[in-house]
Amino acid sequence: MAARTSQQSGNFTASATWGGTPADGDTFTISAGHVVTSSTVDMPTNGYGDITIHGCWSLQSGSQFKLNGRATVHGGESNVFTEGESDSAGLLEMKDNSELVIKG
Repeated sequence: MAARTSQQSGNFTASATWGGTPADGDTFTISAGHVVTSSTVDMPTNGYGDITIHGCWSLQSGSQFKLNGRATVHGGESNVFTEGESDSAGLLEMKDNSELVIKG
């Protein structure tokens, strides 16, 4: 298990996004200003660990993602989650036919 922090915007499964390849059980922090996109079926055996979102995590249409932990979404300066278009405050976006499986 590794604790990964986004290095840039990109696809969730791309090693360039995290500076390494995501693996079963890893935890993730999406940095403010970064948009991380999940666009495939990503269902590791045990699921990924906690995800902390300061930027934007976007589950695209038809994607599936298995999480065995918590998803914490941080808002702007008030630290209260407010859905909106900005990727500088936390945003969890789920497109039509996407699926988030939370095991933990």
